[in-house]
Amino acid sequence: MENEPYYSQRQGQPIIRDQEMGQKFWDAFVGYIQEMGQKNYFAESFPELCPDGSGICAYSDGLLKSRLLGELPLGEWPLPADVPSQEGAFDFIEFFYRVISVPSGSYHPFFRHYDYHSFNKDRAQVEYSTRINQYLQNCRLAYDFIDGQVKSSISPVLDFSFKEEEFSLEDEHLSVLLHSAVEDFFDKSGRKKSKALESLVDAYERLKTVESPNKKASIDAIISKISIVEEVKQKLNEDMRMLTEIANEFTIRHHEMTKRQLTDDDLIEYLFYAYYNVIRLVLKKYGKISKR
Repeated sequence: MENEPYYSQRQGQPIIRDQEMGQKFWDAFVGYIQEMGQKNYFAESFPELCPDGSGICAYSDGLLKSRLLGELPLGEWPLPADVPSQEGAFDFIEFFYRVISVPSGSYHPFFRHYDYHSFNKDRAQVEYSTRINQYLQNCRLAYDFIDGQVKSSISPVLDFSFKEEEFSLEDEHLSVLLHSAVEDFFDKSGRKKSKALESLVDAYERLKTVESPNKKASIDAIISKISIVEEVKQKLNEDMRMLTEIANEFTIRHHEMTKRQLTDDDLIEYLFYAYYNVIRLVLKKYGKISKR
């Protein structure tokens, strides 16, 4: 039962979107490093030899400190109690991955310690990666730890544009729809994605009439604003028509019995990006997006 998920995890995990590390993650990480130190997971990289020379009996805190301070631009040892800068914290995470291994050996009764003669680096790194990813997930941080590196788990283009860009719209209703969609999409509970998609599709339909109440004429004018290349205009028209068909055929804007239900979270997320990408492109061409 030790590795079984807890109640909140069994109910369905929320979308993890936070980008700023908090004290909760850092406290868990520092505690884990202390735990590995007690297990002598650093002994191979920073060996302290048994007095009689029969093997490695522990790790040298001094050697660890010297290498950490020498390699990490923002390094500190011991690890600080307060959460450091995000860059510094991620450096720490990657550093310890490189220097850990599971020791194995035999008990040395004279000195009442273990002498270690072999080490398993792969096993330690798998264990470490699993634990770090567990902490990242439980603390709702938008990162994964993969092959010894911290990597963003969100789109480097779309998700960061959500945070960094602001809509400058005279249409108050359109502005409310867009802001509501983004806010619900990033809600930490992860349970408002359908509502977010619905608001975004409503914004998409409203945006299609920015040039004229006549949707077809307005869409033609919008596409001409985006590109003058006929082949591109044709493809954009097809894309916009497809998005309209999806909105009409599934339970996004309409909920008649004949409409198909949309319940797959991954598909809802994909569609959200698809609609947002078109909206963002149109607004950029109209000069309605600015940096925060």
